[in-house]
Amino acid sequence: MKYLLLLISNLLLVGPLAWAQYRQPDLPPIPVEGFAATVNGRIITIGDVMMLAGPELERLQTSAITDDINERYLDIFKRALQARIEDALILEEFSTMEEAQFPEYLVDQEVDRVIRERFNNNRATFLEALSGEEMSMEDYRTTLRDQLIVRQLQQLEVFSKIAVSPKAVRELYEQEKDRYIEPAALLLRVITIRRVDPITGDPQAGAEAKLAALQEAMAAGDQPFSELAKTYSDDSFAKEGGLWGWRQPRDYLQTIREAVEPLQPGETSGVIETEAAWYILHVEDRREETTKSFEEVRDEIEGAIRQKEAQKLRDQWIERLRRKHYVHVYDGVPNPYATP
Repeated sequence: MKYLLLLISNLLLVGPLAWAQYRQPDLPPIPVEGFAATVNGRIITIGDVMMLAGPELERLQTSAITDDINERYLDIFKRALQARIEDALILEEFSTMEEAQFPEYLVDQEVDRVIRERFNNNRATFLEALSGEEMSMEDYRTTLRDQLIVRQLQQLEVFSKIAVSPKAVRELYEQEKDRYIEPAALLLRVITIRRVDPITGDPQAGAEAKLAALQEAMAAGDQPFSELAKTYSDDSFAKEGGLWGWRQPRDYLQTIREAVEPLQPGETSGVIETEAAWYILHVEDRREETTKSFEEVRDEIEGAIRQKEAQKLRDQWIERLRRKHYVHVYDGVPNPYATP
């Protein structure tokens, strides 16, 4: 086997159609060609696995993550191989079913959907993309057919068997009510006059005069706080009229928390002095701590229960298929089923 370190580009179409190779000398070697595994007689190639792993490998390569990079690459490969094996198990199971024929009109519909949604309903562009990937229409239809079979059997064996009772949803809400607490928050506009340079720590020239001019403008009362912030504030929120956005009280300095505590929406504080700056605060709005009602989060909770149950049922189903069908991972290939 040849060995390269691979990075896979995003796929052009539905399913594995294209992948590019990138040499990564600091990453662990992964076979670039040959067999990765077989399920009964169904072959899974290294290329099949790398096409699935590609987008995640690309995200990892362009991220700032540097710790355990080799282990992360191998983990991505093993998870992709496991996914390919599981799909192969499902396809093998389908082949054992009586009258295991998948309706071709469903494949036709999926091809039409891909052309419509991904190629602006231009069949010529679609065929050109296939040609560029050196893939025949027959091979592409086979890929789609397999995907549709996997999807249909998962619907039959997993999703159709999920039943979530209203009682279970309510009970989980009561058990995890703290998760749905929305903490108190403040929406503030802030004018910041820096007393010292944030980089050098030296006194800021003209700071006192600027504060005096601001106070004079506020006393005149002919400009809204947001306009004053744009003119006088030294922080990065000045261009937004000093709007700092919704924040929890704990996110502010203690001096700011204490100053805004008695203020109601629409009210403005006096000058708050710290070693680094003077602040003037305007309360736009307040939001008291609340707990989301059951009605607000019912769909979210039901979805979480369904997802958890689906994963459980799918794991059990795949385990049954692994016992029924023969799975072989080739030597030299990172094995997702190997015990540490």
